[in-house]
Amino acid sequence: MVYNNKMKKKITRRELLKLLFLQLPIAYFSSKNQGANFIRHETVEESSDILLKIPADRLPVIEYHYPGYRDEHVTITDGMFIEQIKFLTETKTKTLKDQEYVDFIKGKGFTPANSAVIRIDQGSAHFKEFTEMINMLKTKGLHAIVFLAVGEQFTEIEWDNLVHWYQEGIISIGSHSYSHPDFTKISAQSALDEAILSKKYIEEKFHKRGAHINIRGFAFPSDRVPQDVEFLIQAGYEFAFGGNINGSPQNNAVRVGDFVAPSLLPYVSNVTLKLLDINSKNNPRSIPLTCGYTFDKLIYFASTPVTPEKIMNVIGADYPEIKFGNYYSNLPIPPEDTSLVKPSGIIIHTDGQSLERSNNWRTLTTYYGLLSRQTNVHFSCGIDGIRQLLPMYKDFIVPSRGAPGFSNYIQIEMCGTKYDAILSGQIKNEEVRNTIEMILSITANLVVALIIQYKIPTCQILGHHQACASGKVDPGDISINYLIDKIHQILNKMIKMDLHQSFIKPQ
Repeated sequence: MVYNNKMKKKITRRELLKLLFLQLPIAYFSSKNQGANFIRHETVEESSDILLKIPADRLPVIEYHYPGYRDEHVTITDGMFIEQIKFLTETKTKTLKDQEYVDFIKGKGFTPANSAVIRIDQGSAHFKEFTEMINMLKTKGLHAIVFLAVGEQFTEIEWDNLVHWYQEGIISIGSHSYSHPDFTKISAQSALDEAILSKKYIEEKFHKRGAHINIRGFAFPSDRVPQDVEFLIQAGYEFAFGGNINGSPQNNAVRVGDFVAPSLLPYVSNVTLKLLDINSKNNPRSIPLTCGYTFDKLIYFASTPVTPEKIMNVIGADYPEIKFGNYYSNLPIPPEDTSLVKPSGIIIHTDGQSLERSNNWRTLTTYYGLLSRQTNVHFSCGIDGIRQLLPMYKDFIVPSRGAPGFSNYIQIEMCGTKYDAILSGQIKNEEVRNTIEMILSITANLVVALIIQYKIPTCQILGHHQACASGKVDPGDISINYLIDKIHQILNKMIKMDLHQSFIKPQ
């Protein structure tokens, strides 16, 4: 999603790479603007490498049909699908092939913690939308297991495309039955016939085109699973997918030993979507799904937890917290889970403190405000500097409740209110303007330190108003543009300097 930011003013690709991917020694960056130390530790291993070495004990299966799918109750818009795929890409999720999935449920080999399955149930009616979906997955380097309802009579060209995508390694193929019946209402013999016929039919179509395939998986039509599934084993299948057991993502994760596994539905109710349509600025990622969670939390709770203890087992060393600014040991609201996430971006908020008290916009006030609202963020920035309010680690963070849908983003609360109105001159108050500019400067320095630490691109620094489902206006376009410009100024200045001699000092 592209937002109206002045972030179009970019430093060169070479310069960004030099800045963001340079391996720095143990050091700190001290800013004159806010007087706090930003700690930058040497990275033992990249976060993506760590995730690939932690074994999965559970994983999510995400069920799709095609972008734009809609029935009488639920919808997935094109924008929602794009944001969901973007999330999987940001988090470097490994999307499993059918054999890799079989290995996991049978307890064979090694499956990394950041693994998931993209399940697509597909007939021929929406093959155009399905093609667009596959092309997007290919662009993002993701894999899907596609379950075909073969009785819908795919054209020869469509079979050609399916074989081509299979041979390219973009998709695995499974059966979605032949005639798409309700398996809870047909006889055991009819169920066996459906399973055998559909498997044989697909394999023959592929063999005819020189692709030797073994259909391993079955997805029940309408996610209706009969009590007895022995017929699938008789027909030669190694796994099957049904629907949600109940609303909890933890209970709908796949674990070793599951022959019939549940799937997660990333759809929004039509009622919710209608209510949000009145707000043209709603961000699809922040829309609550039918399960009651946003997409990121749906995946988060169904995935293998990543803890400091597991990371220590991988790196063979301690994995301590790191601290930016002043650390507040009494957290406003403790993290809701111990699992860590790799940060992909930064969200900027304002906390709404009274305009009449701008000379006292302090981080402690933010702290008590968060406490009263039963929420949390990673940082607060005020006239007294920076206060860290959640644990941070070298490569990972604990999720915040600051912006639903963006639990893999660092959340920063700037003290105060009416930033856009003051900066634009709509409200004329020089004293308040000076306070706002000072806090924006403090925030910019913090963001730069976070960019360097976590290798976050500036295009993924968003205002809360850009990362919400409805109603948020903080800090506003003018403020976020001002902040981005300030960040670019700092980055450009650093690039022109000798990085190792100018702002990097050994402890």
